[in-house]
Amino acid sequence: MSRILLNIAILEPSSIIKEGIENLILRFCRNINIIPISSVEETLETSYAKKVDLFIIDPILIINKGKVFNNLKHKFSNSKFIALINGNFDRDLTLLFDDYLNIYDSREQLIKKIESVRDNLDNPATKSEELSEREREILKEIVGGLTNKEIADKLFISIHTVISHRKNIVQKTKIKSQAGLTVYAITNNIVSIDQL
Repeated sequence: MSRILLNIAILEPSSIIKEGIENLILRFCRNINIIPISSVEETLETSYAKKVDLFIIDPILIINKGKVFNNLKHKFSNSKFIALINGNFDRDLTLLFDDYLNIYDSREQLIKKIESVRDNLDNPATKSEELSEREREILKEIVGGLTNKEIADKLFISIHTVISHRKNIVQKTKIKSQAGLTVYAITNNIVSIDQL
């Protein structure tokens, strides 16, 4: 098991959910430091001596705070952001995050996501090359030949969100052509040849 210390900040309005997640993480993961935060704004105003590697945030806390959240992501550009979903959620909102975790997920799923972040810290060269779940979903549709508008309609997201994800995919894969992205998707098991 890795010895890298992982700094995690959890932003969740329900103290029961927040403390439950903290306890699970501290009990089943090693070398974890939980950084207490109470709001996105507080996080921006505080200069942490410690770097935050992972933010787990309930998306409800960033509704109508898109600019503040983007500033947070810019300030902590090397951090990973996981949306903590607990019921109905706005799909567009979760696309602002690198990944998501449902409060109904198992302990094993939580630990797997935490260890995935740690693995990226262990192997920083691969961090920028890996596509998020959202980007993989968009890539499947791109490979399927859908236009930006068709992807937006199918996934119930805005065209701007699709374009943003397309740019991220090109930046991470260094591939611009449809054919190249198709080969990438097949070789990385994002789609199978049978799906084409």
